[in-house]
Amino acid sequence: MPDYIKADPRMEKVWIEAVTDMARLNILSKTDTGTVEAYCILLERMRRLQASVMAAGETYFSKTKTGPRYYKNPDVDILIKTMQQLKIYAVELGITPASRGNVPSLLQADLFDRGNESKNKWSGFGARVN
Repeated sequence: MPDYIKADPRMEKVWIEAVTDMARLNILSKTDTGTVEAYCILLERMRRLQASVMAAGETYFSKTKTGPRYYKNPDVDILIKTMQQLKIYAVELGITPASRGNVPSLLQADLFDRGNESKNKWSGFGARVN
């Protein structure tokens, strides 16, 4: 984990959550560090921007020479772009529901606890129907 991520408790939490999930799915390798880093930066940025938009609103009011006018909050566009980038990284890391479907079923075995269906409330979730 990069030092600047360790220094920010929110980013450190995002890193730990992402790495823990990917390790559990057995889809993590040391070469993924940069991609995980970018994902964490984007996820934390998205959360900050969302909080900003919720606090300030999606639009703001301004008086002009021709009368009152509403403008779009610039953070809305940045938030949308950040979400688009975040999705790309999440897919690359195999941590979206759709991209997890591309992970071989043997790697997902502990997620669904195959063979212990009677104890697992998630058994059958995501099962393929022929």
